[in-house]
Amino acid sequence: ELENKYPDVAEFRAGDSLTTSVFRQLKVTDQMGSPEETKFHIALISSFYGSEPLGQEMLLNFARHITSAYSIGEPIHKKLLQRTVLHFIPNLDVLYEKILTHFDGSAKCTAKALEEEFGDSLYSYLTKKNINPLSNYTREKAFIEMLEAEKFDLVLELSSGTEDVIYPELSKHIYENFAKQYQKSRTPNDKYECLPINQNVVHENLIDVICERLNTPIISVGLSCCKMPADEDIGWVWRYNLKGIMDFVQLANTGVVGYIKNEEGEPMRDAVVAITGLEQQYRVTRNMAYYRAMLPPREYKVIVRCHKYQDQVLTWRVVEGVLKRKDIVMKRINSERLPGGQFEEMKLDTDPNTVYITGLALDTSSEPINQAKITVYPINSVVAISHNKSDESGRFAVALPVTYLTREVIVTGAAKGYITQQKHYMVNNEKNLTPKIVLKLEKDDNVLGMPRLVFVMVAGVVGVAVVTLAAWCFSCRARARDARREYLFTQIPSDDKRPLCDVANYEIVRKPYYDEEDLPPSETDSEDEIVLLRSDRDWKTVE
Repeated sequence: ELENKYPDVAEFRAGDSLTTSVFRQLKVTDQMGSPEETKFHIALISSFYGSEPLGQEMLLNFARHITSAYSIGEPIHKKLLQRTVLHFIPNLDVLYEKILTHFDGSAKCTAKALEEEFGDSLYSYLTKKNINPLSNYTREKAFIEMLEAEKFDLVLELSSGTEDVIYPELSKHIYENFAKQYQKSRTPNDKYECLPINQNVVHENLIDVICERLNTPIISVGLSCCKMPADEDIGWVWRYNLKGIMDFVQLANTGVVGYIKNEEGEPMRDAVVAITGLEQQYRVTRNMAYYRAMLPPREYKVIVRCHKYQDQVLTWRVVEGVLKRKDIVMKRINSERLPGGQFEEMKLDTDPNTVYITGLALDTSSEPINQAKITVYPINSVVAISHNKSDESGRFAVALPVTYLTREVIVTGAAKGYITQQKHYMVNNEKNLTPKIVLKLEKDDNVLGMPRLVFVMVAGVVGVAVVTLAAWCFSCRARARDARREYLFTQIPSDDKRPLCDVANYEIVRKPYYDEEDLPPSETDSEDEIVLLRSDRDWKTVE
C-alpha cells in the first residue's frame, strides 16, 4: 500500500534476498534508490514476543505517519529521511496471529502464549541453552543473518506489558541517554497498572547478547502496561507514544560522520573508530569507508585505528541537533612526508636567478640521514652542477641556475655506510622550487668488496679449511713422535723363545763380578799386578 502510494520514498521487500526471505521489510528514505551508504540505518521492529501485538499496530501507524508527512513537505520529516533510512520490520513472531484470534476488543494485559515465543527461542539459539531438538531454528537464523547484512546503527523495539525502557549494558551511558530521550518525550498513561508478572528477564538478557555478539544495539520501549489494550484505548496509546518514537528516530540528527582515507585519498575499509569509554566500536562501510556515529551531546576522545597506519587521536564535541562531518586522513607508519608533515620546510632565499631542489635523505626505515651528500648532474654529463649536504632531519636544498628550469637532471645521494642512489627529476617551473624529492639510501652491507652473505659463506669455507689443515698437521706431528720412540726396532713375536745372543759365539760370565775396591787384599797382590777376568780359567798373575 505505502510503496504504491509513495514510490519515491518507500520500498517493500519480501523474499527478494536471503536476508528478507523470512521477514518482510518496508524501507523509507529520501529519494529511494539513491546511495544509502552515508545515511544512518534505524530499524523499527515489533516485539520479539507474539503475546505483545500492540507494537505491530504502532509500527504500521508510524510508517503511515512519516510517509504522509514527507509527501506534504514537512521539513522535519524531510530532513530526517535525507539523513536516515528507516526499516520497518513487523511480524517477528508468527504466534501473534494465534494470539489475535482470541482478542475480542477487551483488554488482555497478561496474555500468555502456550508455545515458545520468538524471543525465547532466539535467546536459546544464541546462547545454546535449552535447545529444542525438534526445531531447526530457521526463523532465528534468518533474523541473525539480517542483522549481520544490514548492520543497523540502532534498533527500536516496540513492546508492551510495561512502560519501562530496556537498553544494552554494553556502552550503557550512551544508550541510557537514548532511553531517557524517549521517556522524556512520551506521555505516561495511568489507565493500566504495570504488573510484575509481565517482567521478562530473558528479554533483557537477549538484548545484551545481541549487542555483544552482533554489534547491534536494541532499545526496547514499553508502549503500555497492558499487552493488549482495549479497542478504544489503542488510539490513545498511539498519541501518547508518537512524540517519543519521533524524537527517538531524530537521534540521527546528532553525531559525527565522515570518510576515512589515506594520504592518497584511497578509502581505508579496515579502519575502526573507537571512542574512549565505549565498548562498542564503529566500523566503516565496505565501499567508501564511511563511518557513522550516533552520539549524545558531550565531548568524546576518539581513536581511529587501521593496520599499518598511525593511530589518529581526536577530540569530538557533539552538539544537540548537529550532525558534524569529520573526514579523517590516516598516515602510513614510517612514511616520509614533507610540507605540513613530520618535518618543517626549509627556509630558502628568494632569488629570481636560482631554482631549488628540496627533499629528504632517508634510510630504508625512513630515518633521516645526516650529512648525506646530494649532487645534481645534467643528463649525459659527469660534471656536477651543484651539491649540498643534508641536515640532522635529513632535509636538503640544492641551488641550480635558472637556466635548468623544465630540464631533466640527475640527483644522487651518497653517505658513509650507504649505497649511492640516483634518480632522474624534472626541474619544476612553479615558484622556482622542485619539492618532495625523496632519496632512500640502502645500507652498504659489503665486506671486503663482497656482499655480506657471500662474505659469510667464504669465511665459513676458509675457516673449515684452516681447521682441517691444522688437524692434519697435528696428526702428522703425532705420528712422527711415535716413530722416534720405536727406534726402528721390530717387535718380537710372543711365541719366539730363542735367546737374544748365541751361547756358542759369546763367553758367558758365570762368576760374580766385583769391583776392585770391594775385593779383599791378598798376600800376593801388588800394585803392579794386572788381573784379567776370564770365564774359563782362574785368576792368574800376569807379569
